[in-house]
Amino acid sequence: MKRLLNLLVIGVLAACSSSNSTTPTTAHLVISLAAAQVSAQPGSRLSVATQVTREVGPANPIAVTVSAPTGVTASVASVSTSGNSVTASISIAVGSTTLPGGYTITILARATGYPDATSQFVVNVN
Repeated sequence: MKRLLNLLVIGVLAACSSSNSTTPTTAHLVISLAAAQVSAQPGSRLSVATQVTREVGPANPIAVTVSAPTGVTASVASVSTSGNSVTASISIAVGSTTLPGGYTITILARATGYPDATSQFVVNVN
């Protein structure tokens, strides 16, 4: 009888446990780019649209910065905020003496209460 009772208790506990438990999500920033690669000629200028969205966290301001290798200049322009998102245009200037090849541009997004987020795209100089 005691063994039957133990089996019954184990069966009830197993029926009450859930295998559908979810892990709480944490605050994070999501960077979306209009293009993963763009093509350019030496001496040209272009822009790439980007959007940074705050997910699961406070409505703190988002700062967007960019870095580029020698031969290519990148800057953040035309920043606007709407709800949980910041939209920015990344302006690219390719030097007139820049050699053909792929140049990686890195975007960094920061906001208080969020881990930093980064994304990259490539400028293919022809």
